[in-house]
Amino acid sequence: MISTTQVRNGFSKDLMQMVLSRGDTATRALWNSMMAVAAIHYSEKAVALTYMTNAFRWLSASLSPGRNANTMELNETHFATCMMLCTYSVFDETDSHWLTHLNGAKSMLQKLYPDHKKHIKADFLFTWFLYHEVLACFAQPLRQANNCLDVLLLLKTSDCDSTLVGHDKICSE
Repeated sequence: MISTTQVRNGFSKDLMQMVLSRGDTATRALWNSMMAVAAIHYSEKAVALTYMTNAFRWLSASLSPGRNANTMELNETHFATCMMLCTYSVFDETDSHWLTHLNGAKSMLQKLYPDHKKHIKADFLFTWFLYHEVLACFAQPLRQANNCLDVLLLLKTSDCDSTLVGHDKICSE
């Protein structure tokens, strides 16, 4: 996956903080997606699918118009949930939707940084996204995305350590 240490483990530091910070539908979606990944690691497929179903249900509710105020924290939680769904799909050999979830995360990233000028504060989330973006470039080198977010531009404006992704450059399209 991506480089993590006890000091820089975004799964336990950033994601757990998000889950425990609020009790809204977005955090419930993130929590359920995290539990699904945990369950798939323990070979509990039926349990994992229940958590995934709940994650989708809570994410859908959270994204419903008029449901929540559009805040940076909420959008980061949606982004993290999409990335956790992507991670689940990578680990589950019967689920081939990881690129769909990655594209959903990319849409969330565009909501977070629409003008490409804001600094990215959540280094772990962005590094996690970049890792899967590189994986997608190798899995489908000819893929074309409409209205593609220029991740290189975001990487230049972030304080993110690009060496954590495992490669200095993101695939060019």
